[in-house]
Amino acid sequence: LLCFGTGLGLRNLSTPDTRGFSNATSLFNRLFLWKSAAFATLDRPLTGWGGSGLVEIWADYLSTDEVKTVIKSEYGVTVTKRVGPIFFLEDSKGKKSFQTFTSFKSHNQYLETALLYGFPALLFYLWILYLAFRRGRWKTPAGLGLLAYGFFLFFWFLIPEIEGIYWVLVGLALASSPVLPSSAIKAQSELVS
Repeated sequence: LLCFGTGLGLRNLSTPDTRGFSNATSLFNRLFLWKSAAFATLDRPLTGWGGSGLVEIWADYLSTDEVKTVIKSEYGVTVTKRVGPIFFLEDSKGKKSFQTFTSFKSHNQYLETALLYGFPALLFYLWILYLAFRRGRWKTPAGLGLLAYGFFLFFWFLIPEIEGIYWVLVGLALASSPVLPSSAIKAQSELVS
């Protein structure tokens, strides 16, 4: 799984794709979404926004130019007008249409947790991770996997279809024995004999 993920990441970095991690547009769009999520969370710090998250409110927390930049870089169309969640668009050939953009996530699981459920839920989430890592558990295979995935979640979000894998890693890290230094192992073996 680790090799597959590494290979996929290297392919994305080497592919001249306009939507991969290899370009500044993807990073700037993430920064815009992080900004939107952070300001939305500050409006509802205790309860969050519930299951819909950024779906309908993301554009309310960005300037008009930032919204236009995100839509243009993600979808290749120009926003000509916005009325609530409806965007009036024009493509490069002059074709006009309208659409809502409801697929946005904050692309940061920690911001996403605070956005959806509030700061108390984020603190609980971080407390569980702390428990999984304390006393050297991060040095176990499950702990290292969780550490790598936790870093990945700074730039992505838990996908519902595979979220179970994340919680299995958390459970394995919590259940694993902490790695003891060699001096502790020697002392422990002397006690047994």
